[in-house]
Amino acid sequence: MGTEFKSTELEISNGFAKLTVNLGEFLSVAQLIVGITKHREARQALKDAILEIRKSCDTAVDVFTPLYALTDTASFTKSFGALHANFKNSYLKNINTVRTNCKIVKTHLDALLKKKGWIARLPLLKRSYFRLDQLCKNWFYQDMNLARQMETFLRSINDFYADISNLAQQDSSMAFSLLRSGLEQFEDDFLSLRKKLGALDVLSKTI
Repeated sequence: MGTEFKSTELEISNGFAKLTVNLGEFLSVAQLIVGITKHREARQALKDAILEIRKSCDTAVDVFTPLYALTDTASFTKSFGALHANFKNSYLKNINTVRTNCKIVKTHLDALLKKKGWIARLPLLKRSYFRLDQLCKNWFYQDMNLARQMETFLRSINDFYADISNLAQQDSSMAFSLLRSGLEQFEDDFLSLRKKLGALDVLSKTI
């Protein structure tokens, strides 16, 4: 189980990293656009897109937040099983509804990207436009790839839960230690993603 568990941890870490990097790039571009243009339709398109873009990232944070609240063996023994059941019912069975839908994002961002007139009048936006265009092509408009990445991420989390649950049947203290070890490995990316979502909340309120 050790090698398999480490492999699962690596897949989860990779999933967190991809979400964090992509959200960070989008946040950077969005902040520049909002800071430069007062074009009402462009800002509205960006605001509408944000609601969908953040969905996968919100899911990742929401799934792990309760696990970080398990701070001792007693809370682990009491709550871990219920958290696993809730994860399977709320997330694993509803992957398509808890992840970013690229078709929805494309509808909003196309409205933004096609309005090149206002971009041409603002030279500082040209680089931001290019970065957003590339991000759309590489991530936001790749629905099959994003769906596959999210499915892999959520199934890896389920494997993580299952490994710990199996161990808990034999030794709850060791299972709790294994959980904390995994969570420590994910913590930097988890906190970074949560921080970027907080910055996105702030940005949304200014649009």
